Amino acid sequence: FYSLTTQKSYHLSTEKLHILSFAIHKEFKRPLIFYRVVKKDHNSDKKYNSLDPVMLYVSDLNGKNFVQITSENEQFIDYYYYPTAQTILIKTIIDSNNNKIFEPSDETNFIVMNIRRPALGKEIFSKQMKESLRKQIKIN
Repeated sequence: FYSLTTQKSYHLSTEKLHILSFAIHKEFKRPLIFYRVVKKDHNSDKKYNSLDPVMLYVSDLNGKNFVQITSENEQFIDYYYYPTAQTILIKTIIDSNNNKIFEPSDETNFIVMNIRRPALGKEIFSKQMKESLRKQIKIN
């Protein structure tokens, strides 16, 4: 990043990561930058790309407060913004069959995050509820 005020450049993060894309979101009361980030070569193809777990990160517009929002083992898919609650509902995919491929048949996960206090998102379904749903699917 570059500060027009101080005329100095600085790192977004000290972690080794690959930013696939970013988007500036000025529709929020406190504008943020969303980043699609890859940190590990999940499928061992020696590439860091969208076939690996893509995580959602956010920062403020100055590249400060760079925060991971989704898990390192999930594939970020999309989000929906709820302006009245100032939250986003985030959809991810878990490589539930452990075949190193994120597929539509893998388990879907949903997490929520308050955009006023960016942090690792909170899953909306408990482990017990997920297990109950898995059992129902196997029965039918």
